[in-house]
Amino acid sequence: RDVSFAYTLLEGINDSEHDAERLIALLEGIPSRVNLLPLNRWPDCPFEPSSEQKTLRFSDILSGAGITTTVRRSRGDDIAAACGQLNSQ
Repeated sequence: RDVSFAYTLLEGINDSEHDAERLIALLEGIPSRVNLLPLNRWPDCPFEPSSEQKTLRFSDILSGAGITTTVRRSRGDDIAAACGQLNSQ
């Protein structure tokens, strides 16, 4: 069975090609599935979500290494009800 990992991409912090290669190395030998999550911003959030282009490139690198990867889409962020946002209220 695969182990599922959730990875939230943060612009300029953990979304580079090098970061993808580091994640691949960390998961070596572990049958894995990675869910790439967009950051759901909240008021005063100090981080930015990664661009769609960077997210897709990150996904392509993981997939190219044989890691099953899903890019999740955010829902509810327009009303501050997406994953991680409710706790900030």
